[in-house]
Amino acid sequence: MTEKDTIEFPILKDTEKTLQDMKEGQKFIRKIQSGECPKCGTPIEDYGTQELLDFTAYYPFTCKKCGFSGREWYDLTFTGFTDDAGEDVVNEIRAEAHSDDRRHEINFDAKMYFINTSDKELQALEDSGWGGDYPADKVAQYFENTNKEMKKLFDYCRNNDVGYECHVNKEDAILWIKKNRPMYRNDIVAIELKEGKDVEKLYNTLAGALGEQP
Repeated sequence: MTEKDTIEFPILKDTEKTLQDMKEGQKFIRKIQSGECPKCGTPIEDYGTQELLDFTAYYPFTCKKCGFSGREWYDLTFTGFTDDAGEDVVNEIRAEAHSDDRRHEINFDAKMYFINTSDKELQALEDSGWGGDYPADKVAQYFENTNKEMKKLFDYCRNNDVGYECHVNKEDAILWIKKNRPMYRNDIVAIELKEGKDVEKLYNTLAGALGEQP
């Protein structure tokens, strides 16, 4: 191919200039974030009254520097309930334990067990239907040395060769888990995956037990 036959590509002529313009233009690229004017980037000092619209909320504002007026939007996500004092109303997990002859029956809060036990133990408790089996027995045993009434129950059972049962309130347990241990099921799936278990079946079972679609 001779010089005369050389093919010119006009689109490449200004490549160097275009790259330079792009490089210089990078200084105008910035991330838009809450609390800053989307036009000039100046921190927003004053907001109007919050307005709610379906599952979103916005704050009207006017930028003091450039004069831009707009709305700063947020999505609303349910996180739970509190009383008028701001205290969490999901403050206990009701449970009961009794001797097989029903001579001793106690009600107690199982929350500390849920705080300190492992995901595997929670899984076992859930699989047992939240009571009437060995995983629930462990809940009662956890409180033997910290709950006087529980100690009396165990002393009675040992001295009279009597068995016992423990049951945890399902609704309290599920609500507490969702709020305080949201990674519970994901952590279990990770453990079971490592052990080569049927993860899909496990996840569906847990999702159903917590009242959700798998």
